[in-house]
Amino acid sequence: MKAKLLALALLSLTLEGCLGGSPDRGTAQVGVYLTHTATTSPLTLHASAQEEIAEVWVNVARVTARIDGKWVTLLQVPESEGALNLQGLRFKERLLGEKTIPAGKITEIRFELRKNEANGPLYNYVVLADGSQLALNVPSGELKPELDLVVAKDTVVELVFDVNLDYFVERGGDGSYNVNPRKALVFLESFRDRFASIRGEVELPNGLDQLISMEINLFRQGHDQPIWTAHLQDGRLSFEITSLTAGQYRLEASVEVLGAASLTLSSGPFYLEEGSSKSVTLRS
Repeated sequence: MKAKLLALALLSLTLEGCLGGSPDRGTAQVGVYLTHTATTSPLTLHASAQEEIAEVWVNVARVTARIDGKWVTLLQVPESEGALNLQGLRFKERLLGEKTIPAGKITEIRFELRKNEANGPLYNYVVLADGSQLALNVPSGELKPELDLVVAKDTVVELVFDVNLDYFVERGGDGSYNVNPRKALVFLESFRDRFASIRGEVELPNGLDQLISMEINLFRQGHDQPIWTAHLQDGRLSFEITSLTAGQYRLEASVEVLGAASLTLSSGPFYLEEGSSKSVTLRS
């Protein structure tokens, strides 16, 4: 009798395997981000000795990944949300989207870009300092950064990719601009543990409330020029800077107020640890 029961149990397991039954591997929540930490490429790009690149634009249409050997669509990105000025991602994070996906091992990921059409709109292009636009060629229409990551079930995972601008604007022998699809993006493992952020606000002296303009500059030790600049408008007095490596920094703000001389407000120097978030107030 026991032998018959064992045989039936084995038959049941065999049929289950043949019919495709398998233990549920569960799901995970994944967010896909782009940033520019400036650790992999310079802060200023030069197309040639005379041409400075002001902007680098791409338009992401879809993000897919190979999970346990099967291709899965992570994101479908609307055209208006997929347009990205990569220069504008410096020390910022851009969430492309979030999705619940099957848990498992991701061995490949693809960022599919919208294609430039002849006599049509340019989706991928560079803007030079003189305002001229030149097409950016993307071989195969995809970015293919390396990724080898196990995503456990019931977890929340952030896939953060660093923009390497050197490989987004490789100059061809014919003068064209080309993307290196495998090196243009770099996966940042343990991003939150490795990079720091600043949450800042500006405190104006009493009686100075009619703000005209404000320029904020972030300086890093060893750099004479600011590594980040922002202009606050419409009475806004707060800002955030992310994707910063550990080091010593200082902040300066040049403020123009109606009916008063321009002011310089500052904070620092201060040291940012890896994975830290610092609140800073600029005051006179």
